[in-house]
Amino acid sequence: MGNKEKPLEMLLKELNKWIVTFRKTSTYAMLYAKYFKNSRSSTIIKSDYFAISTGKVSPYDDIIKIYSDTIGWTGVCLHRLFVRNRGLILM
Repeated sequence: MGNKEKPLEMLLKELNKWIVTFRKTSTYAMLYAKYFKNSRSSTIIKSDYFAISTGKVSPYDDIIKIYSDTIGWTGVCLHRLFVRNRGLILM
């Protein structure tokens, strides 16, 4: 009989092989240092505006939600415009 692995088992096996290989690369080392060894990482994670744990990205979330709905934009799009212009949106 041939290999009867299910597609998800095959995918998991391939992903695990890729991870083992990728962890040996300089790209992995650079990304690991950037996101896990960076002293700012713990400050960001503890912030009230760390979206993963709090769901918030800024103190202006409520205002951005109201205006993004008003103009038909996503909150993310309006927030990026707001941040890019350092909060100086001319009305």
